[in-house]
Order: sequence, then structure tokens, then C-alpha cells
Amino acid sequence: MTEFQYEKNTEVILESTSNGVGGVFYDYVMDADAGRGDFELVFIPWFWQNEYRAEVPRDFTTDADE
Repeated sequence: MTEFQYEKNTEVILESTSNGVGGVFYDYVMDADAGRGDFELVFIPWFWQNEYRAEVPRDFTTDADE
């Protein structure tokens, strides 16, 4: 794993989208989720961002797949 040099009053934010199992980012996430390592896992869902929202049409109905 990569070693980080820590400075006072700073933080490191690693941002990613999912891309399957494996790789260094996956290892960081799994360690943080288990309470190991130097990182805290924070999940921010896509729908919190207004640009990914749309009004539901009044005539909207679900189908069998939904």
C-alpha cells in the first residue's frame, strides 16, 4: 500500500466510482469498512446531487420490472 505523509490541519479525500473487485482503491475501501487502515469510509449516493434528479411525470406508472 502507498504510504502517506501527514501534515497538520489537512485531510486526504479519495473519490471513486465502483469498478468491480480488486485494486488498491478496493483494498482501501475494504480496510476502512473493517476499521483498519488510515481511512474512514464515507458513501455519498449519486442521488444527493440535484443534477441527477428529475421531476416524476404525473402520469408515471411502474411496470412489472419495477
